[in-house]
Amino acid sequence: MPVLEKFAQYDAEMQALIAEVETISPSVVTTIGRRSFLKLAGLAGGGLVLAFNLDTRSAKAEMAAATPDAATTEMNAFVRIAPDNTVTVYSKGPEIGQGIKTAFGLIIAEELDADWKTVKVDQAAINPKVYGYQGAGGSTSIPRGWDQLRQAGATARAMLIAAAAKQWNVPVSECTASESTVIHTPSKRKLTYGELAKAAAAQPVPDVAKVPLKTRAEYKLLGKRYTGVDNLKVVTGQPLFGIDVTMPGMVYANYTKCPAVGGKVKSANLDEIKKMPGVLDAFVLEGTGSPAEVMPGVAIIAKTTWEAFKAKAALKVDWDESSASKDSLTQAAVKAKELGPNLPTPATNIGDVDAAFAAGKVVEAAYDYAMVSHQQLEPEVTTGWWHDGTMEL
Repeated sequence: MPVLEKFAQYDAEMQALIAEVETISPSVVTTIGRRSFLKLAGLAGGGLVLAFNLDTRSAKAEMAAATPDAATTEMNAFVRIAPDNTVTVYSKGPEIGQGIKTAFGLIIAEELDADWKTVKVDQAAINPKVYGYQGAGGSTSIPRGWDQLRQAGATARAMLIAAAAKQWNVPVSECTASESTVIHTPSKRKLTYGELAKAAAAQPVPDVAKVPLKTRAEYKLLGKRYTGVDNLKVVTGQPLFGIDVTMPGMVYANYTKCPAVGGKVKSANLDEIKKMPGVLDAFVLEGTGSPAEVMPGVAIIAKTTWEAFKAKAALKVDWDESSASKDSLTQAAVKAKELGPNLPTPATNIGDVDAAFAAGKVVEAAYDYAMVSHQQLEPEVTTGWWHDGTMEL
């Protein structure tokens, strides 16, 4: 099968998996006690956790095995309200500069009627067993999460209002919510979400399909400009990216893969590389056989990044490309040049293009760029910790 067809097949399989995961959409509310809440968030007191898309078999088993005081931590997307009136939203998708971490928080905060100044957005841990697909691409994060996140905020708001109405012994219809506070309209009494969190967790979970969502005209947050939740960390150099991770005894590795898809390592100067300062090991990886996974290449492990980079610069590999794909950017450029003079007839013509070009000086240039989805926003890294027979990433 040609390489491009293989990629198309992998993409189709991934889209099918995403669609399957997203059909799971029940809601779960969990009351968390002081000990577990301290362990989870470093905050004192009780709180409200509202989880969505938590219904995989493994998640159910772990929930059933948990003690009453255990915190519900394995969720796809959820909102947590702490006693100090802080609202925390976890983003399951990766923030790669497209702004979903901020947008996810705003979507929930809108329906929750939360005070944006008290909202924190944290990155969810990687847990495909519970979250399912945790990637991003194709500008699909917001469309895929739109209903789920709105329902999360609206359901939490409904439970908070119900808790306040019960405490005041008044009808729910007499209560409204605004800026992380529930107000009893006739008496002007108020309770913050933080004050209501524990009681709200004891409320019955309403049917998310019946919880009213705001109309566009009712939006207070969405549609306005906001600073990204991580902007300050980015511009001040605070730890945020994958490369910022450090662990005791950590070593560093880099990987050189075959420049042609399907190629293999014929030989490499591994003995020479292993003798270089700081190098702990160097070896060949055969790859998994899938161009979407690990391609054949050479791995170098060293004590520091600098020593790993120096060793990679000295690496000499003889590649076997006899069975590799013939697709290449060079061939694509040649083909594009061949097709240029024979472009199909435009579907639409507005004005006289030939006359316009003949009337003035024409500046002509050709541009090309590597076949990548995005320029990476940080060095592409990951940290792996092998312990107790498990690889933790």
